[in-house]
Parts: sequence; C-alpha cells; structure tokens
Amino acid sequence: MPASGAETKADDGGKAAPGPAPEAAPAAQSKVITLQQALDAALANGPDMKIVRGTLDVAAAGYALAATKGVFSLSATGGYSAIDGIGSLYDNTALLTQYGSTFASLLGTSSSSVTNSATGGLALTGPMTQVGLSMGQLIPPAGASMNAPVTSGQLSLTQTIWNGYPGGQVQATIDKSFLAFQGQELGSTQGRINALAKVKQAYMTMLTDQRNLIVKRQILDNQDSLLAQIQAVFNLKQASKVDLMTAQVNARGAQLDVAQAAHDLALARERLAILLGYRPDAQFAVAETADPSLPAPSLQAAIAIGLKKRPDLAQLGLSSRSSGIDLLLAKGAAQPTVSVTGGFNAALALPGSSTVDAASVSAGVKIALPVLDAGAARDQEDAASRQIALYGVQSYQLALGIAADIRDAYDNAIILKERIDLAKSNMEALDALFVVTKTQNQYGTATTQDVLTASVNAANAEVAYQTARNTYLLGVLTLETDMGL
Repeated sequence: MPASGAETKADDGGKAAPGPAPEAAPAAQSKVITLQQALDAALANGPDMKIVRGTLDVAAAGYALAATKGVFSLSATGGYSAIDGIGSLYDNTALLTQYGSTFASLLGTSSSSVTNSATGGLALTGPMTQVGLSMGQLIPPAGASMNAPVTSGQLSLTQTIWNGYPGGQVQATIDKSFLAFQGQELGSTQGRINALAKVKQAYMTMLTDQRNLIVKRQILDNQDSLLAQIQAVFNLKQASKVDLMTAQVNARGAQLDVAQAAHDLALARERLAILLGYRPDAQFAVAETADPSLPAPSLQAAIAIGLKKRPDLAQLGLSSRSSGIDLLLAKGAAQPTVSVTGGFNAALALPGSSTVDAASVSAGVKIALPVLDAGAARDQEDAASRQIALYGVQSYQLALGIAADIRDAYDNAIILKERIDLAKSNMEALDALFVVTKTQNQYGTATTQDVLTASVNAANAEVAYQTARNTYLLGVLTLETDMGL
C-alpha cells in the first residue's frame, strides 16, 4: 500500500527521485562506506579536523618564533661621514675617540679641514654571547702631515657565564614555549579524539536508524499481511469489528513508524555527511558492523590505558613542568650574574707613512648580585612551589576521576552486552509465541485479539533487540572515549 514506504532507486545522476528513496535500505544506496572509511574521510576532510590542524599549525609557528631567540643572529651596519674642523678645534673629540691623539694631531696640520670617514660593523648575538666587530676608514684632507689613509678596528666579546638558569633567561623562555607547544599537541590529540568520537557516534546513529528502518518495514509488512487476513475473516463474519479496527490501528501505527524511521535516517545521514566533509545531501549508506568487543581485556587494563592515554592528565604534567621552570627562574633571581668581557682595538696606517700603528687589548669580569628586592624573588619562588603542589593535587584528583569513569563505562558495557543476549532470547520466544498463537487461532483455541496482541509483542521484542545492540555500541564508544582512545 502507499503508506508502506515503498522504495524508489536513485537516478544515474545520483539524485534521489521523489519519494522515500534516500531512506532506502543499504542495498538500494549508490554507495556504502565502512566505519574505517568514515574515519579516514573525517581525518582528511572533516571540518573538525581542519580546525584541529589549523590550531596546531598556529602553535607550531609560535614555537618556531620563540626558538629563533635561542640561535645566533648576525647584523651588519655601515655609514659615511665628513668631519670639518674649525681652527684649533680641529683637534676634536671625534678624531680623538676614534683614531687616537697621534693621528688627530697629525691631521691637524692640514690647510684643508674636511676629513672623510667610512665605517662598518658586524654584530653576532646569541642568548648569552655577543660578539662585535667594527671597522673605520679615515681619509685625511689634502695637505695633512699624515696623508695616508688610516684604518681602525675594534673586536669585542661579552659572554654571560651564569644568570640564574641553565642556558640563560632566553633558554627559559624557549623551554616554556616548547612545553606550551607540547600542550597544544596534547590539545590537538584531544581534539582528534573528540572529532573521531563524534564521527563514530554519528556513524553508529545512522547504522541504528538504518537497522531501525529495516525492522520497521518488516513489522509493517507483517501488520499489513495480518490486516489483510483479518479483513478476509471479517468479510466471512468470523471476526468482530473490534478485531478489524485493532488490526487497522496496528497497521497505521506501523506506517507512521516507517515514516518516522525514514526521517531519522535522512537526518542522521546528513549529520554524518557534514562531519565527513561530504555535501549535506550526499546519498550513501553505512556498512553493517559486528557488535564490537571491549577495548581492554579487563577493568584494570582499561584503567591503565586510560591513565596513559588521556591527554588532559598529560596536560597537567606539562603545566607542572612549566611551573618548575618558573621555580628555577625565581631561585635564580636571587643568585649572582657572572659575565666576562674582552676586546681588541687597533689603528693602522699604510706602510711607508710617517705614522705609527697603535693597538690595545682589554679583558674583564662582571658580577651582578641582587642586594635588596623587597622579597620579590622569595615570593616568586613560593608562588611557583605552591602552583606545582596544586598541579599535583589536580593530577591525583583527575586520575581518580578517570579511573571511576572507566570503571562505570566498563561495567555498564558488560551489562549492555548481556542485555543483547537477553533481548535476543526474548525476541525469539515472542516470535515463536506469535506463530503458536496463529496456529491456535486456526483451530479455535485462541482469539483474533490474542493473535493481534502476540504480533505487537513480537514486533516490540524485535525493536527491543535492535535497541539493545545500538545501546551497546554507544556504551563501547563511551568507554573508548573515557580511555582516551
């Protein structure tokens, strides 16, 4: 009959013809995907995974930027200037500073006061090391008693030996940035778990609705057949009006159940398609899957896996390590900073000139010791210590919660699995009772109402069996999520 949900196949263009074709059983669909194919599609093109990957890429870029502070950088400078002396002031400070008194005084005898100067330098900078090299070229004015160009150079080195943290403050920043990046990776792992769990749940929901539609159609076929039988008996005046009305109500209810199941399946397909990166109107079915086994052989094994795999527990461990760096920095703030310096200066004239080369070497050590900081270092150390202790308490509490959640989900999954066997036995028993009741009705030992009641009970038992299977699937999924799988 028209209300029975008759199927119409999709055309060659992949679009469903008018009618309930999109809700057809798996055999009528143009494409059937397995759970693994669904997961692969979600990982490759699913919107949730794109967000997860994008977030991790941003975190990786941030860490890469922080890591650049831990390597040497090289910079170069260059310049040109003209020095114009005025009278006796020609023996000026700039010349004295850059080239020394000997060269400055020799230049001072020139009748032309404009001296050209070119400078350049390189600076090599690391977290605890700075190396500088600067060069200068002085071209004397015409008529100067020293008419040969003069080259000056300076090489300097500053090396910090200790400033309160191994590798220096910059290394502490890099270490904290790396821990933050690892935290983002754990967040990405959690995001991946959540995304795949959503896909699994959507897949199981569609599989449930797919199974449900098949069952509801079978029930409708049975109710239609029974209605036709009772109608024939009623026409022979061997069934009452109540019997016929009951059969009609049962058949109409079965028709509505099919319509509702078709709607549920269409909606479940659309939601799964979105998670997989498909078009919302994509037409496909999901492959049948056997009832899964538990993801661990025992409760203790499941808890051990969860404590090892759960990203949120590992995240607290990273936070504690980051606070450990803060603690070292706080302790280092009360320690001296030791650095050494060295340098070499030289001024050279061309061979054969009347000037004399000059050079100097310097070396030193510097110690900076905090004397009074109003207790800031002590307070920072205390705050970091308390934060580490707090993370320890949170980790312990979270571990207990994870164990409790896994225990609940594991025990519940075992019970749900046993309920499948119970529901199956009940379904088989009520199916057999329905057959017996129909036979009894033929021989006059059971009424038509008994047959109708037995048919409804058998149908409900079949629905209950499928519901038990579906509930177990979701129970296993909950367990896997609690275990961080």
